[in-house]
Parts: sequence; structure tokens; C-alpha cells
Amino acid sequence: MNHARTGVTSAQQASLLCIVLISVACGNPLPVSPSPTALTQTPASTVVPTRVPSIPPAPTATPSPTPSPTPSPLGTARWTRVKDQAAFANGLMSSIAASADRYVAVGRDGTDPGWNGAIWTSSDGLVWQRLSLPSSFGGPIRGVIHDRLGFIAWGSDGSPPGRAAIWASPDGLVWERAPDIPSFASVDITGVARLGERLVAVGGDALQGGAGSFLAWTSSDGHDWRPVSVTGPVDVSPNGLAATDSMLVATTDDRTVLRSTDGLDWRIVTRPEASIGWMGDVVGSADGFVAVGMGPQPGQAGSPPGPSRAWSSSDGLTWDRAVSAPQSLGLLGLLVR
Repeated sequence: MNHARTGVTSAQQASLLCIVLISVACGNPLPVSPSPTALTQTPASTVVPTRVPSIPPAPTATPSPTPSPTPSPLGTARWTRVKDQAAFANGLMSSIAASADRYVAVGRDGTDPGWNGAIWTSSDGLVWQRLSLPSSFGGPIRGVIHDRLGFIAWGSDGSPPGRAAIWASPDGLVWERAPDIPSFASVDITGVARLGERLVAVGGDALQGGAGSFLAWTSSDGHDWRPVSVTGPVDVSPNGLAATDSMLVATTDDRTVLRSTDGLDWRIVTRPEASIGWMGDVVGSADGFVAVGMGPQPGQAGSPPGPSRAWSSSDGLTWDRAVSAPQSLGLLGLLVR
């Protein structure tokens, strides 16, 4: 093809195209030769330049929040047995507590006849390791709680009647035994709980099998403990101990509940007939208390155990028996909050 005959070369076409694009982008139309009529009807001063309409920015999409997982109700939760491992050998766990990142279980080691105390720990509840425990000879560790200061465990040391012992750990890994004091001699500590700025421990006289005595101690740090002069009835022995923000409740093995607002003065709570039974353990929360145990056992030898029972109370004074469906038999002995 002969470009000379077209009158416009390819390079000129490209130049015209660039002029059109730039002109539109600047908002000024290309000059067009107007007809004589148009020049007489519309003065040049009244020509309004064309404007490119502005395009509003696209709205920013707000990401949908990721829904939090809804925990399964305990009644429908599925339980899976943790795989046996070397840390469990010859061990018997009696209580468990948890912090935000660790589980701690306590009990005893049956490797030798002494049944020394033992502590296990896990970060996920699946893999466990047994820790070395300072100064625990011939006695089990009965219980453990997680407090704002760390973990507190309690039990006994030495052959019966032995001595009460308390251990403390800030992280569940490194433990230190609280200094021994004279009032720990021949004593079984059965519960520890926090009331306000103090920790309170309760127990009974081991020489009497814990029967007929009510003893208490307080501590500000879980390490140094001192006995308190308990006022009120002291002819009962405690099994479990729990606290809310304003009160303590102790359950006993002779169908008695005690209540205190300071850990010093204790009063027996009168319970309705429906709640008569043996209370083995109790826990507290901001809403009140829950206790578990067993109902009256038939008196005939060889008869089945009594019915399993649970109770609740909002104030530690009035207790209502929970309904169990289906009804089961035997002692409910441990609660974990």
C-alpha cells in the first residue's frame, strides 16, 4: 500500500489519537470548525467546557467477624480416655486444677509401700509428666487449687498420724513446701480456698481420724501459714471447702454444713430434710455453691450404696437438692470448677 496516497501517514494517525486522548483527559474538546450560523448564535465567551464527572470511591467492605466457637454443653460432651504413658505408672490421682495454660493433678505414687505424694502436669491434658516433689514422704497429696498466686496443694507427710503439709507453685512446675509449724502435727488438711485477701485451710485431728475436731489456718501468700482460734462449733470434721467473694462453706462427713464470712467464726447451717446426706465435696462461684455426695445408705449389710446426690445454694444457708436423671448409686466425691 502506498502511504503517500492516503494523505495521512500511520505516524500522523498515532499523533491524532494521542491528541484526542489527552484532550478528553484534560476536559477540553478538540476545536471544530463551526458553521457561520453557529458563530453568530453562540458567542465564544459563553462556551461552557465539558467536565468529566467524578467517580465516587468504592465503599470499603467490612470483613465479617469470625464467630467464636460455642462450647458443647457438658451433658453432650464426649470424653476420650487419655493414652496410658510412663508418667502414670503406679500412680493414683486424687484432684486436678487448671490455670490458663496448664493442668496440675495431684495424688500419690504407689511404687513403694510409703505411697509418697506425687504431682503431674500437662499443657494440653493429653501428654503428662510427673514432677519431683520436695519433702513428701509416706503421705498422699489430697487436693490442689489454682489461686491468683499460683497453685496450692495440700496433703500429709509421714506415717500416721503424720503431719499436715502444704506446697505452693507459681507456675505448676516448680514447687516449694511451706514451712512446718507446730499446729500441723497430727493433722489432716482437707481443703484450701481464698476469701478476699487471705487463703484459708481447714482440717481435722488425725489422731481421731479427723472426727470431732475442726481446725483452720490462714495465709496471705500460700507459703507462711498460721493457726486461727476457731469460734463456734468445733466438734465436726470438714471434708470439702469452697468460697465465694464473701463467704466460706465447709462440708462434713456427718451431714453438717458450716458457713463463715471471715474464716474465723463458723456457724452450722440448718438444712432442709430433702438435703440430708453425706456431702463429699463442694465448689463455689459468684452464683453460689454446688455440693456432691451420697444419700442415706441402707443399714443392712451387703446392701447397695445409697443414691448419688447433689445440692446447690445461692447463699450457703438454704440448700436445695438437685434432680438426678437417671438416678445413680454411689458416692460423688469430687467436683472441679
